[in-house]
Amino acid sequence: MMPHRDPLSGGRWVFRCDHCDHCYRTVAQSRPQAELYARMNGWTTAPTMLCPGCATLFAGEIAPLAHVEG
Repeated sequence: MMPHRDPLSGGRWVFRCDHCDHCYRTVAQSRPQAELYARMNGWTTAPTMLCPGCATLFAGEIAPLAHVEG
């Protein structure tokens, strides 16, 4: 789900996890600032919105780790 402003929570930006419906709210002034705050708190904002727990579980599927020859 794309981040959006929630008028019921005073216009805060809301991020909702695409996997578990966990949500994060921030009082940032702009969408880029809100996305920065979410990423600083462990959220993955692209290509899918994931909370820190789901981002940890699906880390290999979102960005495969580089294979190290050795």
